[in-house]
Order: sequence, then C-alpha cells, then structure tokens
Amino acid sequence: MLLEKTIKMFHWLRNHHRAETLEHPFPSEWEAFLRMNVAHYNMLDEAESAELRRMVQVFSWRRSTGKGAVALS
Repeated sequence: MLLEKTIKMFHWLRNHHRAETLEHPFPSEWEAFLRMNVAHYNMLDEAESAELRRMVQVFSWRRSTGKGAVALS
C-alpha cells in the first residue's frame, strides 16, 4: 500500500514538473541551435519538430535539476 502511494507520488511529481517545464516557450536560441547543428532537423514536418523540441525541453529540465546537472545555454 505504501509502495503504491509512493510510486503514484513520484509519477505525479514527474508529470507535474514536465507539464510545468512545457508551459514555457521553447527558447529561440535553442531553435537556432537545432537548425544549425542537427542535420535532419530542417527535414522534419511541423509535428515531428514540435515533438523534438518538447523532448529537448523536458531533457533540459531533467539535466538542470540535479540529475547530472548540465548548463544548456
């Protein structure tokens, strides 16, 4: 019972932080970086590029909050 509640709490926290991160607009300098440094970025359709931007944004939050902290700037 306690384990189930703990797991649910961690899932809620993860989802909450992910949603909070995605509320912020994707930085234009990151977009420029993707266009210049990711070879196939310009070939993606809008849905695919939006998904990649979402993944980069979530990854950047995870990396900047103590899970192997890296400054992305």
